[in-house]
Amino acid sequence: MREIIYLDTDFLHSFLAQTQGGLPTDYTRENEEYTQEDLQRTSGYQSNNYTEMEGKTGKFNIPTILETPEGALKLHFEPGKYSSENTFWSESDLGRELISKKLHDNSIIEFENYLLNEGKVTETKVVSGDETYIKVNSSFELIDFNTFNTTFSEDMVYTMNKEIEKEKNAKLREINQNDGLTKQQKKDHRDEVNRIAEESKKKNEVDFKDYRETLGFLKEFLPSNFFLKTPNSLAPLKEEYLRESRNQLLFKYGNNEDGAKVTMIGKVTRKVHCNEDYTEIAEDRKAVSQMSYIWKSLVDDMLVNHLGIIEDGDFVVNPIAIYFE
Repeated sequence: MREIIYLDTDFLHSFLAQTQGGLPTDYTRENEEYTQEDLQRTSGYQSNNYTEMEGKTGKFNIPTILETPEGALKLHFEPGKYSSENTFWSESDLGRELISKKLHDNSIIEFENYLLNEGKVTETKVVSGDETYIKVNSSFELIDFNTFNTTFSEDMVYTMNKEIEKEKNAKLREINQNDGLTKQQKKDHRDEVNRIAEESKKKNEVDFKDYRETLGFLKEFLPSNFFLKTPNSLAPLKEEYLRESRNQLLFKYGNNEDGAKVTMIGKVTRKVHCNEDYTEIAEDRKAVSQMSYIWKSLVDDMLVNHLGIIEDGDFVVNPIAIYFE
C-alpha cells in the first residue's frame, strides 16, 4: 500500500480530462459535519384492504470513481388508513473528502500505467537527463528554506558565539592552572586562544550575513521554499499538494540517514549549469533574453556554490506524485 505525501491534483485533472473525456468535480455539499440517518413514519386510521410499495432513491455509482448517497422509500396504503416510512442518509464533509482522495489516488496509478504502456517513463535511481518522465526510487532529503531563516539568523549567530566564548574560557582556565608553563608562556597561549575565538566569532557573523542575503535573494525568485532532493535532482514542492504539513514531513522524513527510499514520478525540466562567465555570454543576447539567462545562471550558482544544496550538472524535476511503498 502506498503512503502518498504529495500529489499534483491539477495535473491529474488535466490527464483524466484528456484521456477519459473529463473529470467529475462538482459535488452538492451538505451543511452537516457528520453522517446522519433519519427515519420518518406517518399513519392514520385502520381498514382491511391495503397496497404496499418499496423502492430506493438517490444512488449513483461509477465503479472505482464515485458513489453518491442512497435512500429507501416504503409506502403502505389502505382505504381509510395510510402509513409511510422514509429513510435517508446525508453525507459528511469528511465522506466527500474521502471520495476526492480515492479519485486522485486511483488516477495516479492510471497515469503510471499510461506512461508505461506508451513507453514514456524511465524507472531509475539516478536521473540521466535523457528522460522526459521519470519514476525515481532513491534516498532523499527534504529541504525547507524557511528553516534556514532560523538557522542563519542573528539569534543563531549569538548562540554559536556564546558557545565559542564558553570554550575559550575553559581553555583559559586550563592555561592558568598549568603549573608547567612560565608566566610568559601562559600569556602567549592566552593571546592565541583569544585570537582564535575572536576570529571564529567574526567569521560566523560575516558568513551568516552572507547566507541571509543569499537566501533573501533566492526566496524572491525560487518557485517554492520547500524541495525534495534526490541524489542528482531537485524538485520544488507546492504546499497545496502536500498531504501533511512541512513541519510534519521534516520531523518524520527530514533526512535519509535511516536508508529510507521514496518514489517520485515527475518530469525532467532542465539541467543545472553553472557558468562563471555567464555575464560575458549574456552580452550576445537581446535584453530580455540576457536578463533571463543571467537570472537563471545566478540562481544556479547560488544553489551550487554558495549553499551547496545541489551540484553542477544536477537536474530540476517537476514532481507529480511522491510516495512511500
